Amino acid sequence: MVKQNGKWRFCVDYRQLNSSTVPDRYPLPTIDAIFQTLCGKKWFSSLDAIRGYHQLGVVPDDQWKTAFVCHRGLYQYKRVPFGLRNAPAVFQRMMNKVLGNLRWQQAVVYIDDSVIATDDLDEHLRALDTLLKNAEAIGLRFSPAKCTFAVPSLTLLGRKVSGAGVAVWQDRAKAIAAPLTRLLKGWRYESADGNTRLVNAEGRAVSAAKVPLSWGSEQQASFEALRAAIANPPVLAHPDPSRPYILYTDASKGALAAILHQVTTTAALVPIDPVGAHLNTLSVSQLPSSIARDRWAVWLSEDKFFAPILRRAQDRPASDDEWVLRDSVLVRRSDDRIALPAAGLSVVLRHAHDQGGHFGFWKTFLAVRKHFWRPQLSTAVRAWVKHCDSCRRTKSSPKTGMLDISTDPTLPFDHISLDLIYGFPRSRAGNDAALVIQDLFSRMVILEPCAKEITADGVAAIVSNRVLRFGWRPRRLVSDSEARVSGSVMMALCESLGAVSTPSSPYHQQANSVERVIQTVHRVLQVMALPSKSHWDRRLLPSVELAINSSPSSVTGHRPFDLIFISHPTIVH
Repeated sequence: MVKQNGKWRFCVDYRQLNSSTVPDRYPLPTIDAIFQTLCGKKWFSSLDAIRGYHQLGVVPDDQWKTAFVCHRGLYQYKRVPFGLRNAPAVFQRMMNKVLGNLRWQQAVVYIDDSVIATDDLDEHLRALDTLLKNAEAIGLRFSPAKCTFAVPSLTLLGRKVSGAGVAVWQDRAKAIAAPLTRLLKGWRYESADGNTRLVNAEGRAVSAAKVPLSWGSEQQASFEALRAAIANPPVLAHPDPSRPYILYTDASKGALAAILHQVTTTAALVPIDPVGAHLNTLSVSQLPSSIARDRWAVWLSEDKFFAPILRRAQDRPASDDEWVLRDSVLVRRSDDRIALPAAGLSVVLRHAHDQGGHFGFWKTFLAVRKHFWRPQLSTAVRAWVKHCDSCRRTKSSPKTGMLDISTDPTLPFDHISLDLIYGFPRSRAGNDAALVIQDLFSRMVILEPCAKEITADGVAAIVSNRVLRFGWRPRRLVSDSEARVSGSVMMALCESLGAVSTPSSPYHQQANSVERVIQTVHRVLQVMALPSKSHWDRRLLPSVELAINSSPSSVTGHRPFDLIFISHPTIVH
């Protein structure tokens, strides 16, 4: 492959070797974390390790694994080649050791690219001297042609970073000025550094439909506006905690968006962080119901049960009728539940069950019944859950357990149960486990990612941050016999709260209800799995916690959110 300087880099196809290699889960730093560390710095230096991975040697006993065949014969590497599965993780680990105490303070590194950033020049020179001495101690060399020292701005990871903020590198932005592409893969572009995420709706519609590209004046105008915005990107400013923030939000029928701004010393608004998301029209109650009213009205008029009721409500409405027509939607007067036609049943159940955590019949039925009514609703829900393919592949048959004889709590978080759950892949943040805390009053669940090597002090810190910080004062803590959740540290915490610690038998869910929660978490994680396993702790786990707490509990019959908060999120409408 060709390098940026025009030279060639020799690469070997190691896909078969990589498929048999045990992955090294050492995390690489995220792009956001790197740029946040550079926030507000004035002096920058960048150093690039010469020939990258080749500075590392391959263990002699493993050199045969790197063998390759070419027209000149059979060769094997003595130095680490490009293309090996664990090469980035190994090199990142070494570079982190080279940075030492400078890391995340005056320096950051992404594989072979090291950056020193400081507020003043003297501090910059000291940090640079420390880094070079550490590199010299292990024989690490940098490429003089690729190093930049003590400059007010530099290019890093495709962005131009300076004291003013982060902007798209102009050489990258100029690519949009190239001639118009006729390929769908060249049509879509997202920019996280502009005032908004620019994803053209015309291109999205074309690519989603998988139809031949039809280019007209409307598409050309949309493309030109998109190209102009990308070719002239604004600077994404570094946040200043000492100044106020301003959050702008907007919504349409298809998406939600938000932009975080901040007032600078010049009284100008600068963008800090733009976000956006596609919107599912049946899951946000704040949007007008006219989004689906027309289709809903047709379904009602064709439903055998509701069609006569609908005609009567349209022709001869009366104040004592059981059903009333509101904005073309048939609503039961006694409890404000919406008439659910047979044609809309699959839509509602898909949102309540398939996209709500794949819970069992009882939780799904309570979630649907809260907002909708139709004859034999429970039968329809039971059949849907029974024939759910994801549930049949991932769930095991429940077993009847012993009666729980624990003392009933009287207040939220009066009694809590906690345990550690393992078996996660190591995320980029270094988490491969989670602490589960359950309130036995409301059945609310708190899921906090952590490392499986977490100490008892770490567990106590999570309990303090997620429970005690909100004013909840448990009187009883139920946990298994593991020292980290029931040892001396937790006993000291209970003593300070005036609470009682009640240990239970390990993996005995009748004695500790959180064991059942762990089963639920495992099951929901299986059916809600992400394509990438490196971000499960900050992308998937919060969604699982929300799904559990916004679904009715089979014990209380209510959603945990309803029992804890006066105002709560609405998941199914």
